[in-house]
Formats: sequence, structure tokens, C-alpha cells
Amino acid sequence: MTTEDDAREIVRNIKSRRQKWAVSAREKNEQLVSILAVTQEEILNEIYSRLTWINYSSGPMADTSRRHRQGNVWIFGLTISDIDCYLKFQDRPDANGLVMWISIHEAERPLYFPFQ
Repeated sequence: MTTEDDAREIVRNIKSRRQKWAVSAREKNEQLVSILAVTQEEILNEIYSRLTWINYSSGPMADTSRRHRQGNVWIFGLTISDIDCYLKFQDRPDANGLVMWISIHEAERPLYFPFQ
């Protein structure tokens, strides 16, 4: 079970590697850019400045995608410009510390936030 300290640590950890953030080229991720009329970089900057452990929803969990990359997957939620967003990233320590944002899009259903 993930604790508040675990959530604090992963947020601190990924923020310390902001220069290693990348976004998966998925249509849903591009839709948010279009809806907000901002760049992907501006969205990442907003996440960087506002994401806290309070926004934790679930994780860590193993990668279950067909590529099955090493690194834990985490889910957070954040309201950006009045849009509730689903944030899913994978912490990839074996890939030079890459933080891959798999999903950054409008939430399709309400998220559960255990620390709120």
C-alpha cells in the first residue's frame, strides 16, 4: 500500500529530473494541447509547478503494456484550466532517469484521491 511519504517521494523524485520528462505521442495527449490552446511544454510546466503528493491516485504498478518497459507506473490527477486531467507516467530509471508521461489528457471518469 502506498503511503503519503511514498507519494511525496515520487513527486520530489520526478521533479528533480524535470529535464528528463517526455510525453508519449498519443492522440489523447495531443487533444489536451488543442483544447487548452497551449503547447505540450506549457502543460508540463504547469504539472511541474502544481503537482503534489495530494494529487496521487494510484501506483506504483508494473508496466502491463505490450512493450513491458522497466519502471513503475503511477497515476495522478490535476485540474488544469478547469479541466480535470488524468496523468499517468512511468519512472524509467534504466533509461537514464527518463520520466515518460504516458497519458496527459482529460479524465474520462472521476479519479480517487486517497490522500485528499
